[in-house]
Amino acid sequence: MRRYTALSAILFLFVIFLVQHEYRFHNKYTIASQQNIAFLLKGMLYPDVLLSPKEVKQHTGIPVLTGSYQNLSAFHEDESGFGKATMVFTYTTDKPGTKQLYLQELFSAAKLFINGKPVAQSGSFEPYQEQIQDILITFQEERENTILIQSENRSHYYTGVQYPPILGDADTVTVMLGKRLLTYALFACSSLTLAGFTIVLWIKEREKERGRLPFYFGMMALCFGVYCCYPFFSFFHLPVTRLLYSIQDACICAALYFAYLSILYLKDPVISIRKRLLPFSIVVISFCMPFILPYLPAFVQPYGWMLSVCKLGIAGYMLLVCIRIIKQAQREGSIVLFALLSYAGLLIVHVLTMNRFEPADGAWFEEYGVFILVIFFAWLMVTQTAALWKHDHLLSIHLQEEVDRQTRQISKLLDERRSLLAELLHDVKKPAASAMTYLEMMDKEKTDIQMKKDLSQLRENNRLMMEQLQLLQSFNEQDHIPILKKPLELCSFLQQMEALFAPDAEAYDIDFQFSCTCDRCEIFGDSKQLKRMIQNLFFNALSYAPAQTCISMTLEKKNAEAILQFKNQGEVIPQEELQHIFERGYSSRKKEGGTGLGLFIVHTIVILHQGSIQAASDKDSGTCFTIRLPLYEVIS
Repeated sequence: MRRYTALSAILFLFVIFLVQHEYRFHNKYTIASQQNIAFLLKGMLYPDVLLSPKEVKQHTGIPVLTGSYQNLSAFHEDESGFGKATMVFTYTTDKPGTKQLYLQELFSAAKLFINGKPVAQSGSFEPYQEQIQDILITFQEERENTILIQSENRSHYYTGVQYPPILGDADTVTVMLGKRLLTYALFACSSLTLAGFTIVLWIKEREKERGRLPFYFGMMALCFGVYCCYPFFSFFHLPVTRLLYSIQDACICAALYFAYLSILYLKDPVISIRKRLLPFSIVVISFCMPFILPYLPAFVQPYGWMLSVCKLGIAGYMLLVCIRIIKQAQREGSIVLFALLSYAGLLIVHVLTMNRFEPADGAWFEEYGVFILVIFFAWLMVTQTAALWKHDHLLSIHLQEEVDRQTRQISKLLDERRSLLAELLHDVKKPAASAMTYLEMMDKEKTDIQMKKDLSQLRENNRLMMEQLQLLQSFNEQDHIPILKKPLELCSFLQQMEALFAPDAEAYDIDFQFSCTCDRCEIFGDSKQLKRMIQNLFFNALSYAPAQTCISMTLEKKNAEAILQFKNQGEVIPQEELQHIFERGYSSRKKEGGTGLGLFIVHTIVILHQGSIQAASDKDSGTCFTIRLPLYEVIS
């Protein structure tokens, strides 16, 4: 906590130094005119008239300090801030020379005369057309010089000459303008860069609750960055004056609004609509007022003060929230509190020094305050992001350790399973081999023809079981289904399968038929695996087909494919189950002992042969499995 107390003291001293330094050395009203530059602070104001240089002597003006009247409401009984006026500056010099005059933002249409001659104009009086424009004029001095500025405003809350004109040689004026533009360029570029960085962070974290804070900060930096571009607009003579002023006012209010949301979020991520409504309404009003003010001339004077009071109120509420955050022992509250104290202090100074401070080559106090907010929120985002990354890194390390532990455990279980399965297969193969031996011995005995046929069928089934055990043993050792492809004539192969499984179908009183529409159908495949595929399809159909029905197997060639269809008249498979029947472990008869492996094995073998399998089932046609395998000549 001492660290943040020291930081608070340093920031407090810095803000005091900033105010003192800017007010004394960069204030047009207090800075001493140097040899090469001067600020025209005092002049004569002629309200409600547009006077030519010749007509000025016929009227009596009011001596004023430049900018002391923000508008003309003081001269109107109806307190309307709009109207026209003439401002005259005079000065003498012992050494006439070439000078440069800089006029910043004349509100809102203006015409400039120097020594009786018209030299520049922004907007127009008839018809009235406002325009944002800074005027920079080079002229030849005389011993006695008169600068006359006609102005008219019917739309903005400022009227006429608000900023003291700068007079000096070209190099000095250029350097001063360059410093001012560099200040705003620094504010704009740094804020927009931070906004871009934060947008990237927000995109990464937007699905998470914590992603809202980067969004709020990014929008604050973006709004302030756009706002700080306004000095550059004055050089482009843009005709959309009201829209630009709307964007300018709304952006500075929106920057404060998103800072407000960020602080509320630190206290409680759930921000009610009631707490959002008032600050957001200020943003909306600040955007709309440049379009509404022309119809409410009497509201021009109080509008600026109301806006300042609202800003101070929001800043004060933000301070209270920060104090509550600090009481909750949250470090973020301390960081933001320093920035808020700075902003609130600079905003108060900005309001109190109206018409007494105008930056010669820097920014306004409120703008410094918002920039401090942006910088400290950036610091907060960096510290939070670093903490999150550190936390995520620790989680990654812990997760990796957990993954390694689980991997070791799974590997151990797999090794144990492989060892157990190897022992089981070894033990099962012994009685199977013994059964094969007895079958061969019985086949050598003198038996009738039917007995020999039955023994041959038993021996073939036993051999098939031995092959399956061998495949299972290979899979257990290699962790994948072994496959050895070679050219295979599918029609004769399926005829063998028909002969092999026909006795089983006969035992269930089911007719097993095979038909082939082609003379020769050659594929590139593994006969053992394809036999396993047919076996699973056959016994799957056998388990569903009722007695005295037919299981059919048909083969045809079409479009360089061998198309095998396996049909049975068993119960209909519901449509919602058809898309799952090839999944491992899925079975509609798990209660009856189904494992869900048969069709999964069929699907796997088909895929290993670069083929495809589809299933269809309805009441009229029964269930049909369609397998498509590429022909051998296509593969070769």
